[in-house]
This record gives sequence, structure tokens and C-alpha cells, in this order.
Amino acid sequence: ILPHRSVQPPFPLDRIPIPLDLKGYQGEARRLVVYATVDDRGETENVHVIRGASDEIDAAAVATLKRWAFRPAMRGDTPVTVQALFGIPLQ
Repeated sequence: ILPHRSVQPPFPLDRIPIPLDLKGYQGEARRLVVYATVDDRGETENVHVIRGASDEIDAAAVATLKRWAFRPAMRGDTPVTVQALFGIPLQ
């Protein structure tokens, strides 16, 4: 799915101190993982954090992604709802 409308977070994420013990963090790349469904109109729904960093960062990521819109996924000529995971780098 490709973004049709994107919104920047309300502040630069690289200026927020990131806790070293990210919830569920494994590996070297620090990133949030956010789940959402993208409906047949391209709007995001059911947005929630799968792997977060802090309450402030998680809330900003969810609020921002809720304002995004995408070109709907298509099955043939019919727009369909899809589930998506978004990896948001923190560095």
C-alpha cells in the first residue's frame, strides 16, 4: 500500500531520548512497530503499537498514523481492507 496523504509527527522523533530498554526490543535497529488496518477507502483504522518506545512517542506515532490515508489495496477492480505493519525507525 502506498500513502495517498501523509502527516509528519508533531515533533522530530530524533530529538526524543529513547530508552535503552525498548519494550519487546530485539536486534540492533530501534524502531516502533505499529499495526493498522487500511480500509477500502484508504483510511487507517484499529491503529495500535506492537513494539513501542515510550508513552509519548507511541501516542504521537498512533495519532500521526491515524491521519494518514493510502491508495486502497485492490483485488481485481475492487478496493479491499488490508492489515499492515509499519516499521518506524527511531534513529
